[in-house]
Amino acid sequence: HIACTLLVFRPRCAEQQVHNNLPTTSVIMCFVDEVWSTLLRSVHSVLNRSPPHLIKEILLVDDFSTKDYLKDNLDKYMSQFPKVRILRLKERHGLIRARLAGAQNATGDVLTFLDSHVECNVGWLEPLLERVYLSRKKVACPVIEVINDKDMRCPVMAGGLFSIDKNYFFELGTYDPGLDVWGGENMELSFKVWMCGGEIEIIPCSRVGHIFRNDNPYSFPKDRMKTVERNLVRVAEVWLDEYKELFYGHGDHLIDQGLDVGNLTQQRELRKKLKCKSFKWYLENVFPDLKAPIVRASGVVSSSSNLKSDSIKTKCKNSFENVWETVHDCILNKHQI
Repeated sequence: HIACTLLVFRPRCAEQQVHNNLPTTSVIMCFVDEVWSTLLRSVHSVLNRSPPHLIKEILLVDDFSTKDYLKDNLDKYMSQFPKVRILRLKERHGLIRARLAGAQNATGDVLTFLDSHVECNVGWLEPLLERVYLSRKKVACPVIEVINDKDMRCPVMAGGLFSIDKNYFFELGTYDPGLDVWGGENMELSFKVWMCGGEIEIIPCSRVGHIFRNDNPYSFPKDRMKTVERNLVRVAEVWLDEYKELFYGHGDHLIDQGLDVGNLTQQRELRKKLKCKSFKWYLENVFPDLKAPIVRASGVVSSSSNLKSDSIKTKCKNSFENVWETVHDCILNKHQI
C-alpha cells in the first residue's frame, strides 16, 4: 500500500499552536535504485501529511539509478504532482554530493532532508519548521519515538533526516564536498553546527518512520570500509583537534594516519572564518557525559629481552611520535615473573 494510516502518538502535540507565518521548505530526497513502492510511499507521506502551503517543492534527486522503472515511468507518475521535481544526475555522485546538488537547486526557505525510504506521520513538518523559524541556527531533527516531552539537545544527529535554514546551511559551508559517497557526513555537519554557534535538537512532536536496510545501494570508489575511513579521517583532521589521537587509536590500529584524504586547506580556513570553538569546548558543553581523556602514551606493554630475569622494564608505545619508550622500571620478585 502506498498510503497507510499510522498510529498517532503524543496527543498533546496536536494541541500545540504554531506560528501562522512559518517558512516554506524544500523536501530533498536522494535515491538510487530505490524500490518503487518504497519511494512512492515516502513521497505520498509527505504530500498527504504536510500542510500544502508549507511545501514549496519535493525535490527527488536521482543519483544515476539503473532501474528502468525509475526513468520514464517515474517521470510520468510524478507529473501529476506539481510540487514534485526530479533532478537527475548525469553520473553517480554518492549520497553526500547528491544532497548538495539538491540543496543547490532548492527554492524553499528551509531545507528538509529525508531518505527515500521513510514514512512521515501526521504533523511531522510543522514542529521542525517552527524550531528553525524561531532560531535559524538550530537544526531540527524528527524522531520515531521519544520518551522526554521536551526538545532534546543532540550532540550528533543521524544525518539523513533534518530541517535547516537554507541560507544558514550555505553559511556553514554545507557538507564538506571532499567527503565521498556516504559516511561521516552526519558527524562533520554536527560538529560544524555546534562548534560554530548553532544547535541541534530532536523535536518530540515530529515523527518519521525509517526503513533500515541491510544492504547499501551505493557503489564505493574502493570499498565501503576504506571510503568511510577516509571520510572520518577528513572529519578528524579538521574538527577533533588534539582529540584526533583518540580517534586514530593507540598502539596497533586499523586506521592509517597516512591515508590520503585530499586537500583540507579550504575546510580548515572555513573553520577559522566561522570562528568555531575547540573540540574540547564541544566535549565539555555539548557532550559532557563522554569522557575522553588525552593520554601521552598507551597501548602494548612488553618486557625488554636484554634484561636480567629479576629486572623487567615496562615499555609502551608513544602514539604521538609512533616510537617505543621506557616508562618506568619494574622490579618483580620471582613469584611475579
